[in-house]
Amino acid sequence: ASWIFLGAFLGSMVGFTFVLVLLYKYRFMKAIFAWLIASVILVFGYTGGRYLYDWARWVCFPIDFITLAYFIWNFAAVGVLSIFWKAPRLLNQSYLVVLSALIAYVFRTLDEWATWLALGLLVAWDLFAVLAPCGPLRILVEASRDRGEPIPALVYDTDPADFGRGAADAPRAGDAP
Repeated sequence: ASWIFLGAFLGSMVGFTFVLVLLYKYRFMKAIFAWLIASVILVFGYTGGRYLYDWARWVCFPIDFITLAYFIWNFAAVGVLSIFWKAPRLLNQSYLVVLSALIAYVFRTLDEWATWLALGLLVAWDLFAVLAPCGPLRILVEASRDRGEPIPALVYDTDPADFGRGAADAPRAGDAP
């Protein structure tokens, strides 16, 4: 089962990277954002729900399906809004950390050797995709640089001058520094 997961994992990483490059090359930005939003909803909804359900069973906390679904729906909705729309910086970054943790949670079902092999394959693919002259991520970065447009992705915001995504936090033209 671990070999099947590893093959599917690496195949999907390679395939999705090329699909992303093609969508960006032909300017299908709405499709990219829809894809990213659907991915975040699935991670927060399914993986987050599975984690909460496992946790509730582990601590013997009784929770019914309706309450679980209501909580997960709200958690996923706020997560998507905070990542892709306006939210305070702390909320945005908190949801990005939770997103990363939930993605890592999927790997806990694998054997230890399979987890390390998956991480090694991911590193090898990333190195090739970014550093190789024909690497898809290198092509994506060069296309972005030529167009002068940002690459739509789930990237941690580390700009200290940015105080958040909300309109109330953004400086306005004519404001004193």
